[in-house]
Amino acid sequence: MSTLKESFKTMIPDVLMLLVSIVGSLLLLVFSPLLHLMNAFRNKSFPTPKVIVITGVTCGIGRSLALKYADNGVVLALIGRSMDKLNELKADCQRKAPNCQVTLAQIDVSHRDKLKKFLSEFDAQHSVDLVIANAGISDATLSKEMSYEEKAYEIINTNVNGAMNTLLPLLPSFRKRRHGQIVLIGSLSPFLSMMYPTYSASKAAVNSYALTLRHELKPYGIGVTMVAPGFVFTHMTDVLGATKLPMAVSSEYAAQTIHDGVSQNRAFIGFSTGTMLTTWFASIIPPDFRDSIYPIMMRLVDTPSDSIVYTNEKEQLKNSTDKDRQLKLFSSSQATVEQVTNSKKIQ
Repeated sequence: MSTLKESFKTMIPDVLMLLVSIVGSLLLLVFSPLLHLMNAFRNKSFPTPKVIVITGVTCGIGRSLALKYADNGVVLALIGRSMDKLNELKADCQRKAPNCQVTLAQIDVSHRDKLKKFLSEFDAQHSVDLVIANAGISDATLSKEMSYEEKAYEIINTNVNGAMNTLLPLLPSFRKRRHGQIVLIGSLSPFLSMMYPTYSASKAAVNSYALTLRHELKPYGIGVTMVAPGFVFTHMTDVLGATKLPMAVSSEYAAQTIHDGVSQNRAFIGFSTGTMLTTWFASIIPPDFRDSIYPIMMRLVDTPSDSIVYTNEKEQLKNSTDKDRQLKLFSSSQATVEQVTNSKKIQ
């Protein structure tokens, strides 16, 4: 009984966190109209951007964003790793808008010096209005030949350092001109903290950096928007091999939603609505309660929650486990034989 009493005592911090969430949410609900009006007067309105930089454009959301922003009189700088796909995208953009000027750059966003050189030169020629740091990878998109450790460093290098490499070279001129918008593509996954720890951690860094940077740069007349997609039908979700992706949306829908939110200088853009609300609810669940709830939630998605499944280490681990099991069975059977033999000797 005393053990049970001690167990319930450990609930107190979790219950207090839930109570604070409920009371705080009610207060925010009451004052939300006032907060909205304050934002309407205080937030800067930006004209339609004419010079736009987008990374990670060879597929998915990035490609759809490039096509969305392609328009006559617009200057696009499109950055990706595949020159063939970049050329194909350029043709599509100019087919849509013949007078759209498109500059291509085959650069990996993790290559800091090369990207900085390109962005500095491009900005000096055209004065960038909007930069969208979209490039990102996950465990599933990387080669299975890479180890778990190698993938972890590669994900951080691309998703976090790549985002920094994209926006930091442009910040000095943005501050000087007191103009410019920055869009960082994060994710809703950190709100869950349920699967793919390195990917979630990388996107949590992007989310936090974007929201904090918005307040730092606001006095300089610079807008920063954090975008948090849920499941989007892209190459990243294709390689998951999942048969069900709850409330997933198309990359075209994602691009339209981002475009509309950026034009309003919004702090946060999340989609789909159902995924955003589900993950937001999950984020207020105290960590100790998640141990019980998350296994149930994982049944809604058939993607593996263990990122080691996307490496050959999973098979090695399985083989090792099988060998250990066989060794234990062999040892057990040997022990049984010895016991029988000894008992016969005693008889």
